[in-house]
Amino acid sequence: IPEFPETINCELFGKGSLITLIFDTEAEGGKLSFELDGVPLKSSEGIDSLTNVYSLLGSSQVFPCLCLSPLDELPPPLNSEPPKGVGEVKKKVSATGEEDEEAMAKELELKEIAALAKRARADYNVIAGLPADQRTKLRVMVDAVLKKRVPAVKLILGDVAAEAAAMAKAKAEAEAKAKAESEEKEALKAAAD
Repeated sequence: IPEFPETINCELFGKGSLITLIFDTEAEGGKLSFELDGVPLKSSEGIDSLTNVYSLLGSSQVFPCLCLSPLDELPPPLNSEPPKGVGEVKKKVSATGEEDEEAMAKELELKEIAALAKRARADYNVIAGLPADQRTKLRVMVDAVLKKRVPAVKLILGDVAAEAAAMAKAKAEAEAKAKAESEEKEALKAAAD
């Protein structure tokens, strides 16, 4: 599995970037703007916000909704598809009209091999040549690597500075309380001795 995709999916931001969405409900019919690491973003035309959001959405009420899209899938590598004729399983039909279970299982296995070849970005014949237990181990490895590539999202709602100050204050109060309790225990222990 390649460590990084061969193409750059997004040049604008990366791991650790803070993307801020600002929706001013009272300005210009609803004004939407974005910041990247504290710097306002502008379009190539110099536009720094989207105005009249309520009109654009055709409503006087707007409810927040966050939608994330994963990175675009890379095109499948060459030879990840099964060669012509492979994967075409001749199914036998019994007199009762039931399909052959062995043929159905083989067809499912070939589909799984093709899917694994695409996900691992490997040649179909190489994956098909692996024993079933090694394909299972490879599938687990590929899933683990791909899971690490999924971007992490942290939602920050409200006044960031005020929330940070409140969290710092709560932490300081908790530390002070723990210290006072510890001193009280030590004083009781010293009095008991």
